[in-house]
Amino acid sequence: MNEIDVLIIVGSNRSINDSNSYKISQIIKNYIEEKGYNCEIVSLADYDIKFCKGCMRCFMTGECSINDDLIIIKDKMKKARHIIFASPVYLHDVPGIMKNFLDRLAYWTHVFELLGKTSSSVAVASSNGLSYISNYHKKVLELFGTIYLDGLEVTVDKPPMLNKIDNLNIVLDNYIENILNGLKNDVDLTKIENQIGTFNLYKKRYTSTDEDYFESLCWKNDNALKKNSFLDAYRYRRKM
Repeated sequence: MNEIDVLIIVGSNRSINDSNSYKISQIIKNYIEEKGYNCEIVSLADYDIKFCKGCMRCFMTGECSINDDLIIIKDKMKKARHIIFASPVYLHDVPGIMKNFLDRLAYWTHVFELLGKTSSSVAVASSNGLSYISNYHKKVLELFGTIYLDGLEVTVDKPPMLNKIDNLNIVLDNYIENILNGLKNDVDLTKIENQIGTFNLYKKRYTSTDEDYFESLCWKNDNALKKNSFLDAYRYRRKM
């Protein structure tokens, strides 16, 4: 399996030539590659990802009832060491294209599918609403099992950051450094209170049932999820 050091998923409806989120992602990609790591950008607008049906099949079987391009992106995410969600602000939330993408992966949050990886996010807006996006990205990425390292927030107009590199570099340098530290296995494992609570809750819920379905089988049989704590599970999966 060819490993991807950094995978950036751009959740914007715009084409790559017109997307500010993509432009920022390309800048990040250049920085990462200059340091000797490989980085790939996935623009959701380039893929056929149909709307979630809400059929719940994924929670029961671990498989989606829809056959489309989502499987391609899921494979890339599983190969990546660090995952970045990048999206613009739409009415103080993520765009529909990003929300549907995450809806299709909702079952991953019950089994910490990306346990052992690190993550971060990029939020882009004209002037405001950035914290809503950063907080949502962080919540989802942590529920996926990753250790969230940082969130980059970029304004296009007020103040102008995208076209004024000095303004951008003020926040970008530290953001890139945090990603690189994560790739070097310098990961802060002290701020995981929410994940500890979720891990304990799910372990109790899914191992106490006599029913065998995707979620319960993962918690009963997966070597990482069988560990006694989130921290032990994360460390185990990261070393695999």
